[in-house]
Amino acid sequence: MRKNKDVLEFYVSRLTEIEILRKLVTELNLNENESVYLWDDFCKSLDCNLVEAEKINLSLLWDFIRSIVIKVPIKKRVTNLEHLGIASQFNITFLTGDKEVLMKCKCFYHRIMSYIDLRKSLKHRNKDNYEEEERIR
Repeated sequence: MRKNKDVLEFYVSRLTEIEILRKLVTELNLNENESVYLWDDFCKSLDCNLVEAEKINLSLLWDFIRSIVIKVPIKKRVTNLEHLGIASQFNITFLTGDKEVLMKCKCFYHRIMSYIDLRKSLKHRNKDNYEEEERIR
């Protein structure tokens, strides 16, 4: 992702930050300072933009999530739907590894991409750039 930050803009929400910090503390047993340092370093390394909580329309967010869960069965918790709803409000691509969201939610918001598809598109793009550089030499 860092290699491609010149062609991608990264956005994170406080929800993402909290989820990552929880995982760092709970699953990796890191302390507060270590967790915050890793999060901040990650964001700096990608020049992440923070989606400001004040700019999220909670009424629209809850209506968006409700419209999904009453139309399609979603087996997992709604956290990824919250992320999806935030992405939809800001018209940004939601990057996820959640197969259920990838398969069931594109009809609610089309800008959903898997990590695998992102890597493929970047690999293709980098290959094209490399081939172009080779032609110039």
